[in-house]
Amino acid sequence: MCIIDQKSLVIDDLNPVYKLHLGYELSEVRKSDFLKYIKEDESTKSIEDRLKSLKDDVVFEFSCIMLGKDGVGKQFNWMAIAKNGKIHASARTESK
Repeated sequence: MCIIDQKSLVIDDLNPVYKLHLGYELSEVRKSDFLKYIKEDESTKSIEDRLKSLKDDVVFEFSCIMLGKDGVGKQFNWMAIAKNGKIHASARTESK
């Protein structure tokens, strides 16, 4: 679970399990830009636009490559919903 400010896309809080997948300490990730961790490609701008314009209680599903502290990318499949200016999102990583 990840909670993101909808206007700025700054991460307010996240589940400690993300350290296992991305290698960052929670203190490094909190209060940083969510988009900073997404590998830039042709869909990055549309993800940003959609998150910022998401209406309350509407689910947005998207996939992206999240970059770990070691620079290695991992596929994350997200489900996000907005409520009162916050985006609540959960993700699954690729199954092995």
